[in-house]
Amino acid sequence: MERFKDKIRKRTVLMSLSIIAISGIYSVLSLYRGSMPAVPYFIKDLHTGAYLGIKLVLLFYVLKYIRSIRREEALKRLYIEENDERTIMIMQKSGASGMVICMIGFAIGTIVAGFFNAIMFFTLLSALIFIALVRVSIKIYYHFTM
Repeated sequence: MERFKDKIRKRTVLMSLSIIAISGIYSVLSLYRGSMPAVPYFIKDLHTGAYLGIKLVLLFYVLKYIRSIRREEALKRLYIEENDERTIMIMQKSGASGMVICMIGFAIGTIVAGFFNAIMFFTLLSALIFIALVRVSIKIYYHFTM
């Protein structure tokens, strides 16, 4: 269980650093928004929503992992949840890790493109939504067939 606890600690540190990095990048891009090409207000609002959404999700997981590290019972529950054979099989069959990496890349690209060009922004956003729908569909399919 100590090995799993160390894994959760590393994951917590990585997520905390991600929160700091995302906050820094968003702050810098927001400060220099005036010198960038003009974009519609709804893209700026979407940037703010995406920034807050990502930050809240990361914060939720950081708090969940910190709580699990401090309490043995929560750590055991998390260990069982992450090492469930059925869940692992579904994730492997649906190519979850590769799709998540693609979705993160498209999300970052969408946000950055929104600072420069609306057409690029909507193209990447459409691709991101399509990949997310495919991932959800495959996950639901394997959930009911396994």
